[in-house]
Amino acid sequence: AHSDPTTRFWRVVEAYLDFYAETPGTTTVWFAYWLSNMEQKRLDRNEEMQNRIAGVLGALLADAGADDPPAAARALFSYLVGAVLRQEVHPIAFEDLKPELTTLSKLESV
Repeated sequence: AHSDPTTRFWRVVEAYLDFYAETPGTTTVWFAYWLSNMEQKRLDRNEEMQNRIAGVLGALLADAGADDPPAAARALFSYLVGAVLRQEVHPIAFEDLKPELTTLSKLESV
């Protein structure tokens, strides 16, 4: 565990992206599940998943002293969904995503 809250935020975001990048097929399964829920009008499942991830991000941002953690967490969640998709098309190093993540989180990268 990282004692510095900003470092903890960055390591969690990196681990989230790495999980999808390093586990072939996970992105496809995740989005198939997401779309299936939408098609079958089970939006509560998607909302719960979205809220849980945004909640973790919000707590990390709050611990690191970010401005308006709930809003930043929602923006980051949306960004991460897109980044996961972008990685499927073209692998992107975490270091290359950091400037965008820094803009959204308003936290210095470590």
